Amino acid sequence: MLTGDQTGGITLVAFDNALAEVFQSKMSEYFQVNLIDTMQRLEEFNGSVSSFAYLMSHTTSDHLHNIQYLSERYSSIPIFVFSNSLSIPLLQHGLHCNVREMFLFPLTEQDMQVFLRELEVIGDVCVRKAKQPNLVPLANLQQSPAARYGAIAELLEEIEKNFSRGSSLQDFCHSIHLSQSRLSHLFKDVSGITFSHYLICRKLEEAERILSSQPMSSTSVAFELGFSNPSHFCRVFKEHFGLSPMAYSENNRTMRNSKMYLQYLRVRSSLFNELDNTGTGRISDAKHDKNSGNQGVSKTSR
Repeated sequence: MLTGDQTGGITLVAFDNALAEVFQSKMSEYFQVNLIDTMQRLEEFNGSVSSFAYLMSHTTSDHLHNIQYLSERYSSIPIFVFSNSLSIPLLQHGLHCNVREMFLFPLTEQDMQVFLRELEVIGDVCVRKAKQPNLVPLANLQQSPAARYGAIAELLEEIEKNFSRGSSLQDFCHSIHLSQSRLSHLFKDVSGITFSHYLICRKLEEAERILSSQPMSSTSVAFELGFSNPSHFCRVFKEHFGLSPMAYSENNRTMRNSKMYLQYLRVRSSLFNELDNTGTGRISDAKHDKNSGNQGVSKTSR
């Protein structure tokens, strides 16, 4: 259990042993990493901390509660969040909890630059100079990870509100302070698919919902969703679902989704991760709950 002074390094909170090992092997080249691997240890910890790194594989309600617990108990300590995947709830929660930075893990070279620069600004973390890469000035880094991912969150929310009225990235990026070219590349980097791929599949997902819930001609659906040419709508619908809109609306719904559409569904599920809303307001990790019999600590009892 960690009880002493942990200044001079990063205090890593991670409940996935494999992820923690990857983080430690990479980051220990640059600075000391002190691991806390259960919530029980974190609750009992009373040492000094320079900064926290919270590491997780994906967004769950437990992880969000844990991040909030850290931000409330250690309100003056910088918190960095590292995750294998991004989600809108995670981005929004990070802003709410004043997370200093959020990174997709493993880090890209640019994100490593941003992270080490942030530690340099904090000043209490001793980065080993012999191992330190040639850091570029912060002004030369295009944007921090949180700012970049925040832009994607804004774009996705804009798509949700207006996908039926837009047909290109230009229709959605007017309120986002990034160039269209930069936003296009960033969307592909974060999601793994192109913006046009995502938008056309979002329209098709809505077309499927409309056709399954009400009698409507394919031409009407096409215009409803912003397709200028009904023939184009029918062609892409059949390309991705294996049957025409008319056949689908006539209850012949034996669909075979295209690989592209299945990829879109995976991306959408990841970015709009549905949390398990237990309503318990607790902090926990699976290993601690299972092994100790402690079912978490109520935040209201603190």
